[in-house]
Amino acid sequence: MAGTFIGIVGLAPLLYSWLFAPAPRDLIITSDPPVAIVRAGQASSIDILYHGDKITTDVFARQVYFWNAGSESIRPESVLEPIRILVPQGTILETRVKKLTRTLTNITAKIDGKDKVMLSWNILEHNDGAAIDVIYAAPDASKLQAVGTIEHQSKLTVREYQAARQTTVQGWKLTAGYLFLAGISVIFLIVALILTMSVVQVRRKRKFVSGDEAVYSILLPLVIGGVGC
Repeated sequence: MAGTFIGIVGLAPLLYSWLFAPAPRDLIITSDPPVAIVRAGQASSIDILYHGDKITTDVFARQVYFWNAGSESIRPESVLEPIRILVPQGTILETRVKKLTRTLTNITAKIDGKDKVMLSWNILEHNDGAAIDVIYAAPDASKLQAVGTIEHQSKLTVREYQAARQTTVQGWKLTAGYLFLAGISVIFLIVALILTMSVVQVRRKRKFVSGDEAVYSILLPLVIGGVGC
């Protein structure tokens, strides 16, 4: 019985790391829904000029978040191709870094060509990231795309949400991890209770119990129950 539960104790961290542990490098990019600043064709006293040219399409603003959810840091040498956020059929008018997790990351966001924002940094450790504002002109809000390559990470994507989100977001993996560990704890507590009841029944049936049996009958439920707690 003791060997079985020692094996379960050793297996639980392995299962947790396999199911819920973060990838070595995992750059996540999300976006709040776009907000229309100017609608083309609607009467307005505001004219928007970009490098002297009048903008005749809709103008939108977005807040984009990105951070490293992986366990390993992302350094410039880990970026095999520059990370850029693409606005299909759009013209980016302005972008700026609104909020940083840590200033030492030195995160920058610069307009790259007509329809891209290039992201760069000195280092992104676990949960390092930033919130950036992107203002662009386009026929419609369209969906953002991410281009670039990071070592040991699959294709980048932009997760777009229907409602604005807070900068700090608790992922589903954290909740799942708590539930997983809580389930393991309950199992250990139930087993400790069963062992205690078994010991009580044995003591009632037997008048004589050796010293070793007495020690183990008390120690084993206490150890398993303690692990569960």
